[in-house]
Amino acid sequence: MAALLVVVLFFGAERSATTIYGGGFGYVMIALMALTSNDWSVRTLGPRNWKLMHMLGALTIAVIFAVSYLGRLEEKAWLAIPALTLLGIAVVLKLAAWIKKRAPRRALA
Repeated sequence: MAALLVVVLFFGAERSATTIYGGGFGYVMIALMALTSNDWSVRTLGPRNWKLMHMLGALTIAVIFAVSYLGRLEEKAWLAIPALTLLGIAVVLKLAAWIKKRAPRRALA
């Protein structure tokens, strides 16, 4: 978050409020996930709350990247298309794992 503020404040790079607040929130989520990636935090928050916070953090980061690369489609498609493709594949794999985990288990005959 400090790097984002340094670029904007000291180098005069113009950024929208969405970039400042969205990027800032993304950095806050990354910091929270890093600070809570230990056994003590899992015990203190509880496994369910810990997992929810980390899922929301990962989702926040994915949305920030998606929005960022969608904005580059017209001018830098060579960069945006591979990045968005990889992000889409990651989402599909995560969704498939979630569906498989919740699917009823069949007994082997």
